Amino acid sequence: MSNSVRRWQEALERRVGMGAAERRKWSEALLAFCAEHRVEPDELIEKWLKFPELTVRRRLTAEEARSAANVPVESFLIHNGVNVFGDLVCLPGKPEDLRDQGARFVG
Repeated sequence: MSNSVRRWQEALERRVGMGAAERRKWSEALLAFCAEHRVEPDELIEKWLKFPELTVRRRLTAEEARSAANVPVESFLIHNGVNVFGDLVCLPGKPEDLRDQGARFVG
């Protein structure tokens, strides 16, 4: 297992609280995506970092971007420092606005 995949798996466990079975499922989805595109996970990161204008959301069709099968790939890239959202990122104006981003951000 590459360092990038290991780092991602650890983040899913530590930060997200994802169990082993789901992490394994997400790893399988990532590896299937990489096999389909004939690229290793580390190469995938390198390509996105070299070409920041090619974000996951821009390269995939709207239907593909919404597909649950691509969430693990996007997560992998995010946890390895790749900006998959493009130039605009919505940031909350105040801590209370975090609730709009999901219950896990409300403390």
